[in-house]
Amino acid sequence: MDHSPTFARFFARLVGLLVHEPANVDEQKVVLRAAVVMVRQGAVRLTVADGQLVADGEPMPGVLPGVQDTIARMSSAELPGLEFEAGCAPAEILARARGLAAGT
Repeated sequence: MDHSPTFARFFARLVGLLVHEPANVDEQKVVLRAAVVMVRQGAVRLTVADGQLVADGEPMPGVLPGVQDTIARMSSAELPGLEFEAGCAPAEILARARGLAAGT
């Protein structure tokens, strides 16, 4: 499941960009496209466990861009997890990232 941690990295980066650099639309598009490529390879489930972002059972290093933002927002929203179906639409990925970034 190599696609899962890679997707998680891109998704977390997207959340971080939306939080800290909302005007950086060009970078957001690049990261979103990369996430879309990864989720085409298979479904992904993101959870927070023991203070770590976990992608299909694989913990993500907290030093990666956006990971701490994603953990904080998922925890504060008390989200048990985020599930992305294989091949889900870019709009769905972006909507979830925006929702986390906005704290909703």
